[in-house]
Amino acid sequence: MFLALFLLFVPLVNEKYDKMTRIARALKEDRATFVLVGTGTALSFLIAYVVSSTLNSPTLNYAKVYHHNFSLDRARLQEPKE
Repeated sequence: MFLALFLLFVPLVNEKYDKMTRIARALKEDRATFVLVGTGTALSFLIAYVVSSTLNSPTLNYAKVYHHNFSLDRARLQEPKE
């Protein structure tokens, strides 16, 4: 989020207030843009992986089953009858 704000904020400040000219000039370079976009994409994928693996962890599933306020279908938890 901060990377996106930075990429939007610097050119705006440069045009409106004529500040941060060196950073804005550096951001106009193709290689700087490529590195920053690649870094942002890699961080987004890393965050998505960590969040999805955390939500699928067995510890979280045990917490759902054993927590008394969590509503579960009781029939699904019973052993299948033959």
